[in-house]
Amino acid sequence: MSIYDEGADGRKYDVWGEGVQGFVVFTAGGHFSSQIVAAGRDKTVAKNPRMPVGQMIGYFGTYEVDDEKMTNTLHFERCTFPAWDGVVRVSKITAIDDVEYRNESQLVHDPVNGDVVPKAVWKRTT
Repeated sequence: MSIYDEGADGRKYDVWGEGVQGFVVFTAGGHFSSQIVAAGRDKTVAKNPRMPVGQMIGYFGTYEVDDEKMTNTLHFERCTFPAWDGVVRVSKITAIDDVEYRNESQLVHDPVNGDVVPKAVWKRTT
């Protein structure tokens, strides 16, 4: 439903632009897969379907949920951003109900906006 970065001062950075879409799946067996793709990517430079064009990220691995702490821990096996292969990321679950799953990730350093906290709101489908 939305994805953005938030700076220490509370400012929101819409780094994905309008029309971003994504999909995340959490299985009962402890696996997950996620992809986020910006809209308006340049189709004229797309020559090889194995080489992404424009903003996108995809990753998969295993996960654990801590109900008491309201966190989920993602163990990235592979990611389109190779520096995240093998990374463990803990996210705070800020809301979960029949409609939405909201989380905010650990502080990350954005080369343009500085230190930010990535935030996401996902629409639940099951």
